[in-house]
Amino acid sequence: NSKSTSDLSAARSRELSRVPEFIKDGIKNYNNREYETSVKVFEDVLLVDPGNKEATEYLRLSYKKQEAIKILKDKSKK
Repeated sequence: NSKSTSDLSAARSRELSRVPEFIKDGIKNYNNREYETSVKVFEDVLLVDPGNKEATEYLRLSYKKQEAIKILKDKSKK
């Protein structure tokens, strides 16, 4: 278990400097209405930087957009 914790910590350290790049990509996906992709990007960011407020907010927004699309699709089937 301590090895896993150490490995995770090392991975976070390596990727932390790339978080702004990942955020930028996630926002681009969000703005292009690619919500499934943006969710994956922001979830990955939060694995590396759990307290990242921008990733948290865009993840929340992406989930809301996905839910709204699902509701609209369900209504159009009726």
